[in-house]
Amino acid sequence: MAVFQLLNALAIRSQRYGAIAIRNVTVGLATLALQVALGAAGLGVSGLLLGWGLGQLAGALSLLRKSGLSDASARQSYTLRQGKAILRRFRHVPTVLAPAGALNVMGLQLPVILLAALHGPDVAGQFGLTQRVLTAPVALIGLAVAQVYLGSLAAVRRAGGEPPVRVFRDATRQLAVIGAIGTAVLLVFSEPLFLWVYGSSWATSGQMARMLSIALLFQIVASPLSQTLVVYGRHKTQLAWDSSRLLIVGSTVYFSSALGASPVQTVAGLSLATAATYALSWYLSWRTLAVAHAQWSQERPPRQLA
Repeated sequence: MAVFQLLNALAIRSQRYGAIAIRNVTVGLATLALQVALGAAGLGVSGLLLGWGLGQLAGALSLLRKSGLSDASARQSYTLRQGKAILRRFRHVPTVLAPAGALNVMGLQLPVILLAALHGPDVAGQFGLTQRVLTAPVALIGLAVAQVYLGSLAAVRRAGGEPPVRVFRDATRQLAVIGAIGTAVLLVFSEPLFLWVYGSSWATSGQMARMLSIALLFQIVASPLSQTLVVYGRHKTQLAWDSSRLLIVGSTVYFSSALGASPVQTVAGLSLATAATYALSWYLSWRTLAVAHAQWSQERPPRQLA
């Protein structure tokens, strides 16, 4: 998995989006085929885990030649001396972003755990299915946009050019349109669609999907643009946001249930709380870029008169 992430980051740095697209297809197809095959062989849950791991390996292999690993700029860091210099320069990054990543995952999974503890496994299963269905389009759109945005933003930062405030605005508008369309579809059609696809026993999932549509809109917009904090070194800000989201979503589910709210009402409160955290994430990214733009404007040399 580490090799996969490193090669993917190098491909983003080199803006080799074609190679990344091939990798995405390779990982998806390989993981699906391997998990089905291992499941048919009777490995059960172990087959799911092993299939996922081998799918990551297949993705890494697909990036090996096209990630830019053999470029001159990459070869400069092959020496031990240069490697030590890089580790010293960025030694603070894993100490902050690793806990932030753990808290990020916990913030996504904690509602399922709390719903299982407070309302039982049936409600947790209904919510889990809803979350899994809604996560797929968010991951597809968000990951693609985030990778392109990250590559472009990092290139501007390395070159010392003008922070791309306009790119941020354009991306916000485009993502907002996509998110609004998805939200409208969920608000109107989520319940009949879940009934049609999964059957009457999953009707509650359709109601939960409708409630989560608001959070989906804010997540589609803010999540890809949160790369701004990483590129501009606001790692502690990212850690603080991940910590606050974990606290907010956990408190919302717990206290809603403690006050006697139904599972669907609890999910509605969770949706509003999640939307608020992603709105904060967008603002932090925008503020970071605005401050960087102001600093760049002050430091750039004055224009010469014709």
